[in-house]
Amino acid sequence: MSDRPDRLPGFSTAKLAQTTALLVGAGGLNCWVALGLARKGIGALRICDGDLVEASNLNRQFFSRDDLFQSKAVCLARNAAANSWLGSSCTGFECDFDEDSAGMLSDRVDVAVVGVDGNPARALASRHFRKCGIPAVFLGVSEDAEHRWTFIQGRDGPCVGCVFPRVAAALGTRQPCRDVPAVLDCLLESAGAALRAVDAIVMGRAICWNFDAFHLADSVGGWRATVTQRTGCKLCGHGS
Repeated sequence: MSDRPDRLPGFSTAKLAQTTALLVGAGGLNCWVALGLARKGIGALRICDGDLVEASNLNRQFFSRDDLFQSKAVCLARNAAANSWLGSSCTGFECDFDEDSAGMLSDRVDVAVVGVDGNPARALASRHFRKCGIPAVFLGVSEDAEHRWTFIQGRDGPCVGCVFPRVAAALGTRQPCRDVPAVLDCLLESAGAALRAVDAIVMGRAICWNFDAFHLADSVGGWRATVTQRTGCKLCGHGS
């Protein structure tokens, strides 16, 4: 029974077990990604976030009352590890991803998932992971939680700033999702796309897009595209 997951074409539990992933952010965007990666059997999962669990988080994030007022990153790592049937190593770091912590957090990491709600943090992560040659998956949701997007930034090619110039300029305030249970729908949609993206990166599974979006309230639903580098991008410097 232990080898049954490998029967899915292009999926290898052995490859996943040899992979170290870093989750930047332990809130609504990344908490369900952490659960998914742990249940899939990721080898090592690192999670960083400087915030504490608040009561308003409990209706849409992977926390319980026992986690209240404790480190989000530490609690999420503990909760994910408890759901790992293949023994994933999950470690939480009670710190933000910044210039001082980035090197330590990303050391020997194979893939990163950036689930933060501010453009300055996205810009910093984009530059750092590109410099280190680490592929990264960026996630975002609209404030009303009706729209979510996923972007895969490879070791080269377009960066997240090529898609969103405001990220390249580190402009814009935080865009936190509303603290209502209905937001969970969009967060789970986002996690599903992120997990597929991580699979594609780690195992080379076929994927024909690097940008994916979904509008829950739109009759069109979702769409996918292959974004190319934008000349004059201030983040990756393409064409400069």
